[in-house]
Amino acid sequence: PGGEGGDISMGVYARLALQLPGRSFYGLRLSSDDGSVDRRAMTVEAMAASCIADLRRTEPDAAVDLVGGCVGGIVAYEMARQLERAGRPPNRLVLMDTVFPSTRQRRRHYLRRWSARTRRLTIDSLVASGLRRSRQERIYRAISTVLPFPEHEASPHVPPEWYVFGESIVRYRLRPLDMPVMLLVTEELIALGHAKRWQRALGDRLTVTVL
Repeated sequence: PGGEGGDISMGVYARLALQLPGRSFYGLRLSSDDGSVDRRAMTVEAMAASCIADLRRTEPDAAVDLVGGCVGGIVAYEMARQLERAGRPPNRLVLMDTVFPSTRQRRRHYLRRWSARTRRLTIDSLVASGLRRSRQERIYRAISTVLPFPEHEASPHVPPEWYVFGESIVRYRLRPLDMPVMLLVTEELIALGHAKRWQRALGDRLTVTVL
């Protein structure tokens, strides 16, 4: 899954299984129960290899369809690449609203994490200040509104590990993949230019479907 790579995102994509009756459906977690990611597996290549090992323990011989949502689609892409190199490519690869990993995206994730951290430090400082609650709220709002990302996109209550997880994925450098890829994309991601970047990278191997 995408998001933070753990159980919360797994619950979102579990609804997809209901639309696929009669088929086995497996979710591969990229983080532990507390939301952390093993530092030894903080590259997309290592995450993909770990997911493939989990998959092979469950379905050692079956041909699979790979689906990745959001940033999880980048891991699914690398899984397909590694499986292809091993001579066991997946039947198909589907990316659901997956951002294209780029310098611009890495910068965006960094600013998002910085915005969340600034809000978190501001809250801690204000709580320790002893100021009246109403004054604390005014100061917090004044600082929060000038940050690069609004609070609903960079919440101080989201574990920092989630932001680090996202950054580790968008650092990925896309490598060649010799198989068809389907990108299911929303208008929002199209407006941000991600579909065009995927198209430039994959050419006629990519099919784009707008949701």
